Amino acid sequence: MPDVALSSIFADPFEYIEQCDIRPVDTVARDQISPYTGQAATDEIDMGGEWLTMSMRTVALDRREVSQLVANLLLASRAGSRLLLQAPAAIYPRGQYPASGILQVPSGAVAGLRTLIVSGLAAGALVAQGDMLVSAAGNPYLVLTDGVANGSGQATINLFPRLRVTIEPNGPLYVYRGTRTARWRVTKLPEISSTAGRNSSVSIEVSSS
Repeated sequence: MPDVALSSIFADPFEYIEQCDIRPVDTVARDQISPYTGQAATDEIDMGGEWLTMSMRTVALDRREVSQLVANLLLASRAGSRLLLQAPAAIYPRGQYPASGILQVPSGAVAGLRTLIVSGLAAGALVAQGDMLVSAAGNPYLVLTDGVANGSGQATINLFPRLRVTIEPNGPLYVYRGTRTARWRVTKLPEISSTAGRNSSVSIEVSSS
């Protein structure tokens, strides 16, 4: 099945999303208690990566918009089809970054970390959730939570996925600029909740896996 573009419903779909919650999921299965001995188990099964889940709720939509959106989400939930979400280039990046578009990792960071400190920002500048940073090795990382720079121009941020390679002290992270496209699998059928009058909002749950 082909991907279903949300932009085929709305010219600027981001104007219609009231709430969006992105959560990282580690693909590590841990058995806390053995069903045979009743003791805590220590074995782990690493499935080799991570994925993201995202829950969105739209603003109040009229009946036509709801029917179009739900029909496309149902189509995207079929096997082999995904929801295509593309943001206009003007949206990213949303944070306030130096003109060079380069941040530094003053203390460095080892591979496998998610949380790190970046510098090179103006005091109070925002590293925005949803922006993308790219390492010198060319690995892209999504900013999961907003980070605000302190008086020294440093901010603590969380990235997805975890760092694939070690970043040396004062190593660079480049701010990605341009159009962003993501393909998400619908993991839960859309739910419709009524609001005032005839309008309704739609809840969507999707996964990047």
